[in-house]
Amino acid sequence: MKWAAEKPEFSEQYAKAREMLLEHWAEDILDIADDGRNDWMERNGDKDDEGNPRTNTYVLNGEHVNRSRLRVDSRKWLLSKLAAKKYGDKIELGGEVQHTHRLVIRD
Repeated sequence: MKWAAEKPEFSEQYAKAREMLLEHWAEDILDIADDGRNDWMERNGDKDDEGNPRTNTYVLNGEHVNRSRLRVDSRKWLLSKLAAKKYGDKIELGGEVQHTHRLVIRD
């Protein structure tokens, strides 16, 4: 970081590289979410009611699904912290303020 502060030409390249890294992580999120190759696994040894081996028995691979969720969530968190303006949560405030109190002065 000291080198980037001392050398303006490197500082610009570093900033561009960091921006490219953030874009890469954003694309990774879509790739991970869209990739379902290992979401299901074949189960061996299952038998039907008559004791015959079943064929093509697939079960959800919960470990892979959860790992993919963790990978996506980690990238989303990093993006929201390192590039909050672009990827952070947006908070919108709206509506009208209505005052319902009245001041009554009595003699």
